[in-house]
Amino acid sequence: MNIQQLRVFAVAAQCKSLTEAAEALGIKQPTVSFHLKKLETALGVELFNKQPRHFRLTEAGNALLPYARRVSTLLTEAGQIMEEFRHGGRGTLKIGASYTPATYFLPPLSRRIPGGVPACPADFDRKKSAAAHGAAARLRN
Repeated sequence: MNIQQLRVFAVAAQCKSLTEAAEALGIKQPTVSFHLKKLETALGVELFNKQPRHFRLTEAGNALLPYARRVSTLLTEAGQIMEEFRHGGRGTLKIGASYTPATYFLPPLSRRIPGGVPACPADFDRKKSAAAHGAAARLRN
């Protein structure tokens, strides 16, 4: 069993035919059949009831489907995060301040960032004045 087979299975499970699954995946219908057959062979079970005009999941197919979807979703998310790193848009914004500014000034300022910065989570650190200055100096070096 491999990732490509699980992705093909997850898409095929949503489609009415192998041809429709192939179109959704942007591959040829024999390739879809190949991946599904390899997956069934690897698992030792039939995943689809294949009859003319009928293309439905078996009980085993229904049991596998949520896992295949989860794997596919996780791979997509991992790819998106790596794409953000490739383009320098991923990381953590670290903001340190002494107690008074951190309590009274930073929260309203952070809410004013237009649209937020979803790809860049913020980490607020509140310290005593001397400790905040020391931490800032270490960040500069």
